Amino acid sequence: MTGRYINGANDNGTGTVLTMALAKHFKNGEFNDYKNVNFIFLLTGCEEVGSKGMKAFLREYKDKLDKDNTYFIVIDNIGSGKITYLEGEGMIVFKEYNKQLKYIANELKDLYDIQKFKNLLLPTDSLPVLNQGFNTISFLGKDEYGNMENYHWHTDTIDKIEKEHMDYCEKFFIDYINLILKKITG
Repeated sequence: MTGRYINGANDNGTGTVLTMALAKHFKNGEFNDYKNVNFIFLLTGCEEVGSKGMKAFLREYKDKLDKDNTYFIVIDNIGSGKITYLEGEGMIVFKEYNKQLKYIANELKDLYDIQKFKNLLLPTDSLPVLNQGFNTISFLGKDEYGNMENYHWHTDTIDKIEKEHMDYCEKFFIDYINLILKKITG
């Protein structure tokens, strides 16, 4: 609205950096036994203009992935506020995220200061995933009122991102993925 460019440090530089850090942890063997699990660390882009990146990925790979055993963990705007997982997507028709992924996130509530919200008014990259029948969950950083700091505003700059917070998020997602692996690989 102002015609000013947005730096995108939080949206979604933080999700990008965190995904790359998780890929490095995977490469270094820091996740539980994953012999029968394939990991794809996906950076889609274009979420604000209709999730074009995620839709392009799904067009190319949806028939090559097992819908029952593929899990999408969408990380967006995680650089400030509490780690927040959503319960689903949709303004008019609500589509619920995978129950097991939500349950596992909830199991970590005693270790991490996380919260849940029903949904956003705008879709995340999980919506096209849900529409294709895959398991998914979205995580964002929100305050207790559901606001995302500096969201789509010229103040979304790197100086607003705290390293300690990102380290905390990184640890959470390592624990979250390990717990998923423990549950799905038995």
